[in-house]
Order: sequence, then C-alpha cells, then structure tokens
Amino acid sequence: MFKESKLKNSKNRRYSKAFINNENIIFLLSPTGYKFLRDQNILPLPCVSTIHKNLLAVKIGCGESLSVNSRSLTYIGLQDFGNEEQTKLWVFMWSSLTENRVQPIAVFASAGPELNIELSKLVVKAILLMEDAGAHVVGITCDGASTNRTKKQDFKNYIENPFDTSRKVFMFSDVPHVLKNIRNRLFQNKTLTVYPLKFSIKWEHYLNIFKIEGCSLTKVCPKLTKNHFELNNLAKMKVKYAAQIFSRSTAIGIHFYINKKINGFEDSKETINFTLIINDFFDSLNKKYTAEGRINLELIENYYQPLLAKLWGIVS
Repeated sequence: MFKESKLKNSKNRRYSKAFINNENIIFLLSPTGYKFLRDQNILPLPCVSTIHKNLLAVKIGCGESLSVNSRSLTYIGLQDFGNEEQTKLWVFMWSSLTENRVQPIAVFASAGPELNIELSKLVVKAILLMEDAGAHVVGITCDGASTNRTKKQDFKNYIENPFDTSRKVFMFSDVPHVLKNIRNRLFQNKTLTVYPLKFSIKWEHYLNIFKIEGCSLTKVCPKLTKNHFELNNLAKMKVKYAAQIFSRSTAIGIHFYINKKINGFEDSKETINFTLIINDFFDSLNKKYTAEGRINLELIENYYQPLLAKLWGIVS
C-alpha cells in the first residue's frame, strides 16, 4: 500500500482494487485514524465521501455464476484465493434475532489462517449484501478460533455500518465458546483466582464429586462422567460437558458434600459462587426470548457484568 502511494503527481490518481480494499478496511477500523492519515498526507487517501461510495459499490468477488439454493443449502460458484490446497472453510451465516431462522449466505475455502486480511473484506462485503437485500445487520459473532479472535480485536467492540454510517455493527463473543474457554483455562491451570483476597476457584472441587460418586449407585450429580474430566480434543469441543460442570446441580452437589463434612471441599465456597454465576450467565445468553427464562437485569449489570469482564480478561 505504501509502495502504491509513492506518486509524483498528487492529482488524477488511479487506485488499484487492492488499495481501495485496504483503505476501506482502515476507515472501518478507525475513521479518526483514517482522517489523520489523510490530513497529514501520510497516505494519499481519498475523502470520506469517496469511501462511502466505494463501500456501497463493493460486491463479493465471486464468479457471476454464484448462487445459493435456500432449500437445499447448496452453492454454485467459487472464490479463488490461490493455487494452494484448501484446508479451511469459512462459512458466513445469517441468524434472525426475533425468529428461529438461520441461513448460510456464503462459503469460502482457504489454505489456512493467512486469510486474515481477506476476512475483513469478506465481512464488509457480507454486511453490504445483507443490507442491500433488506436485512439490518446489528452484530457479528463467531467462534473462538485464533483468526476470529484477532479480527474481533481489530474491530474493537463495533464498527460503523458500511451501508449506513448512522448505525453500528457490534462484535459479540460466541457464548458456548466463552464457556469452553473458561472450563479449559480452569482444567489446564487447576485454579482460577478472580479476587486475590478470596479463595481460588479449584478444578479439584468438581473432580472430587466424580471421585466420590464414580462407583456409587446414588449420585448427587449423576450427569458428571469421566468424559467431563479426562478431556481430549473431542471432549474439549463439546459444549454440554462445560455447561454441566458449571451447572446449578454441580454447585448444589459441592454444597451437599460441605454439609457432610467430606474432605476436599473445605475451601469451596468461592467455587460454588463462581459456578452459580457462570450457570446464570450461560442461561441468560443462551436464548432468544425472555419467555424462555427469567433474566435479572439489575443483577447482571451491577454484579455479573463487572465480574465477567474481569474473568474474560483472565481467560482470553
């Protein structure tokens, strides 16, 4: 981009497609930074109105034969990212906030995470096409893959909607992957300290339940199995194992063994509180309608939200 910007004549510039795509990304990531680069003549960037026109004119760079069959969920058309063997698949999906509808809108194959720069362009193009079709894009969510996490950090909490700059497109973490990240962090390090002056949350408190009930016919937490504690790569991917660890029944089980004065649960009060918080957090965000359960907004805003923000800084 810097090489292309070294022109003797500052007028009548002809921007390449790559240059236009890069300047669009710079503007979306930081309109203030874009204005600074342009005002200081660090880069020969076009004015903001030109950027808006460019964004409205963007089309996904697929063949003209690209089409989507919404009934069979099949696709015709290819995006060329080079001659390397394609090992990764990027799927863009649209999900309604008010109705139970999910629809794939695009699929792209790549050779690996080096598609990171292209991913920004694809996100912008997907937003533009959805908006042009009549949808209102209010947020983007994705799983916890390293490339996706990097891209969310680049976009910060939100970006300006490229179709309508008066609106914002917010970035959301995928709740099931957040839950698995917390569980994996605790499984790997065995302890998690949220507040230095209080006891740590310990993995052994959950494990002790399984050790006690593993060979018993009567169980306080019958859903806990060895699959919850002997985590291989496949087990780490299953959301239900993490959700069942951080469940209300598990918290009740730990409290039950405290009352029975069983060894191994003496300092587990913080583990119980933590488990209940994660359980309520997951239940609150793992639904679309308020009728599916009660949400204590005051409790979430005043207590859970600061704690979860602190926790996310630890596990991310």
